[in-house]
Amino acid sequence: MTCFYCDEEMVDGEALTDTRPERFHRECLVRIVSGSVGHQMHECECYGGTRGDPPGLSLREAARAAHALYLKLHPLPRCQ
Repeated sequence: MTCFYCDEEMVDGEALTDTRPERFHRECLVRIVSGSVGHQMHECECYGGTRGDPPGLSLREAARAAHALYLKLHPLPRCQ
């Protein structure tokens, strides 16, 4: 089975969505929702800039970069 976004193979247990025909890697789904690195930094065309995904990366690699930036900008709260 492949990811609906990046079209790369998924290993068992990696599918984030099991109730629909579309299945995504976690980082790919976060990239779809949060946008590219450039969008999250307000440097894409939406904000008058030109930056999108980092150049030279595959879709999944760019999704990983967007996911990492999202977690940095929006840290998960710590359980007490």
